[in-house]
Amino acid sequence: MHMPTDEDLNSEMIVSGSIYPDQESDIAVEVRRGMVILAMDGEEAGRVAAIIVDKHDQAVTHIVLSRLSQNPEYRLVPISIIEQVVEEKVQLRIFNQVVNSLPTWHGS
Repeated sequence: MHMPTDEDLNSEMIVSGSIYPDQESDIAVEVRRGMVILAMDGEEAGRVAAIIVDKHDQAVTHIVLSRLSQNPEYRLVPISIIEQVVEEKVQLRIFNQVVNSLPTWHGS
């Protein structure tokens, strides 16, 4: 799986984008900066900081999860682990402790 980096000229960050969380459906849902991200256990994992899209086809590849505390932390969330987007919340297919193993985002 491709993980975007600062030097990656094939992707860009945007504030909102459409994803297709149900692979059997062609219904798109919008994900926007500031939306709450919930883990599979219902715990808040963080908030959407940005959406990463492929520059060539404008497809959303990842969302950037932010955890704002004394030491802000950003994680890359592949679109493939998003279960659904309902009522301004992004529901993941992983537990909160697995979120800690997602790649850290050091981009700009």
